[in-house]
Amino acid sequence: MRKIRGRRIAALASSLVLACSLSACGLSNQSDVTTLATDENGKLTHTIIESVGESDTAKELSDFIENQIGSAGESASASSGTSDGTISLKSCKVSGGKATIVMEYGSYQAYEKFNRTVCFLGTIRDAQSAGYDVTGQTFYDENGTAAGNQKEITQRANEWNVLIFEEPMNVRVPDKILYTTSAMDVTGRLTASWKGNTADSSDGGTGGESVSGSVSSSSSGGSAAGSGDGEDAAEAFLPETGALTYVIFK
Repeated sequence: MRKIRGRRIAALASSLVLACSLSACGLSNQSDVTTLATDENGKLTHTIIESVGESDTAKELSDFIENQIGSAGESASASSGTSDGTISLKSCKVSGGKATIVMEYGSYQAYEKFNRTVCFLGTIRDAQSAGYDVTGQTFYDENGTAAGNQKEITQRANEWNVLIFEEPMNVRVPDKILYTTSAMDVTGRLTASWKGNTADSSDGGTGGESVSGSVSSSSSGGSAAGSGDGEDAAEAFLPETGALTYVIFK
């Protein structure tokens, strides 16, 4: 099994002993899967399920994450004087060799920079303006049927929204899911699930479609990692950009 080097680990535990294999490697138990949820205001809630070492505690992990949040905020302020949104740790629990971490982000930009991964949330038109080739993807409806709908997507570009991400995880959005790319199955009006072991494909991607535009290393070169050895360790987790997943919703 190929271990997916989650970018969130770069931000959360580049020097703490968190195992790097995601729970996405076994998605049959949907209550035990990393999930990204969005609301109508653009806030993201990231519920992370990760394996941890036997001796790791919730306090150690919480302290480390809070330190990373502080470092990321200081770095953003020093570099630009502005913030892409708040980042907060809502809860952290460790049980049975697994950590359940709930993080909140005030914007997709904050999520993207902190986790050193590609993420976008907004209208299709805005995604296209940012360089994402939305209409160039193959989309599937709630029945898993390929949809030849590029014309409709173009016509609704100012109305419909799209969530674009790089990591293998489930998603929940604030309005009806219309289409997804091949890595996802629509499981409810607001939810879609990662299909599973496609994350371990040998091409180094995450099961999504390729994209041109805003997927260069600079787009995810955030400063969530600390300095010194921690920063060096985090470099190993920089994203392998190019394979993205798209979820279109109203």
